[in-house]
Amino acid sequence: MKPEIERLLRKADDCMESAEYNFREGFHDAAVNRSYYAAFDALTALLLFQDVQVKSHSGAIQQFAFHFIKPEIFPIEMQEFLFYCFSKRQKGDYDLYSDITEEEANLSLSKARNFVNRSKDCLKLE
Repeated sequence: MKPEIERLLRKADDCMESAEYNFREGFHDAAVNRSYYAAFDALTALLLFQDVQVKSHSGAIQQFAFHFIKPEIFPIEMQEFLFYCFSKRQKGDYDLYSDITEEEANLSLSKARNFVNRSKDCLKLE
């Protein structure tokens, strides 16, 4: 495995740990932010494995669909996880009146954790 991919997976784990800490402490916006970036780092690792480079978050999600959903390497739910986490992160980071609930943050954590773990499993199989 490329060292860059290993580094991205370590970053994903660090972001998950940070997300879980923020969630426990009641910082729901921060928990959503860190959980999204955990998933995004894992996504970037997957794309790097396929030698795909992107310039935007939405472009990364589109490329994920093309390289991993369309050939049925991952189920469509994994793309839905990314969209959910991305939209909650956008809301928490940029909405002045954000009201990310504990339930939303918990769901974002769960979806990101699932995405990171499935990504790691996929990369270990290759």
